[in-house]
Amino acid sequence: MTAHIAKFSTLLGPNAGKVQLADESDVFVAFVCDDVTAEIVGRVSAARGWAASAVQCGDSMAAIRTLAVIPPPKILLVDLAGSQEPLADLAAMADMTKGQSRIVALGAVNDMRLYRDLLAAGASDYLLKPVTAEAVEAAIARTEKPAGPGAETVRSGRAAVFIGARGGVGASTVAANAAWTVAHDLRRRTVLVDFDLQFGTAALAFDLEPNGGFREALATPERVDDLLLDRAMIRAGERLMILGAEESLDTPLTVTAGAAALLMEKLRLRFDLVVVELPRTSVADAHDLLGAANDIVVVTDLSLAGLRDSVRLTRLAGQVAPTARVSIVANRTMAERKTPVAEGDFARGLGRKIDYVIPFDPKAFSRAANAGQPVARAGGGKDVIPALRKLGAALAGVKAPPLPFWRRWLG
Repeated sequence: MTAHIAKFSTLLGPNAGKVQLADESDVFVAFVCDDVTAEIVGRVSAARGWAASAVQCGDSMAAIRTLAVIPPPKILLVDLAGSQEPLADLAAMADMTKGQSRIVALGAVNDMRLYRDLLAAGASDYLLKPVTAEAVEAAIARTEKPAGPGAETVRSGRAAVFIGARGGVGASTVAANAAWTVAHDLRRRTVLVDFDLQFGTAALAFDLEPNGGFREALATPERVDDLLLDRAMIRAGERLMILGAEESLDTPLTVTAGAAALLMEKLRLRFDLVVVELPRTSVADAHDLLGAANDIVVVTDLSLAGLRDSVRLTRLAGQVAPTARVSIVANRTMAERKTPVAEGDFARGLGRKIDYVIPFDPKAFSRAANAGQPVARAGGGKDVIPALRKLGAALAGVKAPPLPFWRRWLG
């Protein structure tokens, strides 16, 4: 890092120390590369009563040269769109300000890995260009929140992505019930996100109707803030929120590349667990989303087709999400009737054990579906509930407390 800053020091030109900033500039300084962004940031700055000179035309190198001759501002907004080494530039600025500045980065690259790397390098936030005045204001407001004990470590919840190996295996049902179990039984703040924007059933599983806003969040991720999320989510319990949609079937859907992973990252800052239902037909376009997950859960039945596609999904997860834990859930396993593929043969074909087995209980699941409730709330499922609790606890990273006596014997 020292060598990197020394390299930048040699680039200081004769005008490096001539930037004139008003007294208020120690609160906010911005460096932007284009006139449109400068006008938007200038409006936000003026609305807050900051000096016009606080917004400078320049890139990350101009910011580095200026930081060498002025005291660190409390809030530094810097445009990295033209930088060849955005991570190195930002790390240099973070080192020069010695933690006294909260840095908001702007950029044109919509990539989850870059977003996370920028946060690790010292950024407080990252906004995708073109920005709006609302997004800039929200980012600045977030930097002004008072830091409490341990604020140097940003709390980030876990994320689990559920994928059905084939249609009809009950991946959505397992995801919804696992989310409810984590929120209700384990008392963790949980959000269930259904990425099937036209045929999703997450809200329907709880007898609710989705709000608007989810599609907007995926089309314009730079506009996603707490207000938009609050408007888009619906409450399904004291600690459970649902984010889904029922978009028209005759309207093309626009999803910005990388928006899903960026949205999940924002949700992880608000919830202990983000449970994602990902249609298997969308897997090819969701590598960044899978790469950002802590857990990838493949739900299957014990069939030959389920075995084939479980192998394919497991292989893909290892390629695009090498750090994620991949779990296999065999759903609707039947004790009384022979399954197409025996459990032992399925595991041997898979080349690994089946992690969770959800028993076949058509009465419990039918009762729950008709009531628009999870199995545990609708009643019954005495063999199903322990399996769902075990899965939910693993995803939340906690140990599940024992079931109350009265619930062990519900039929």
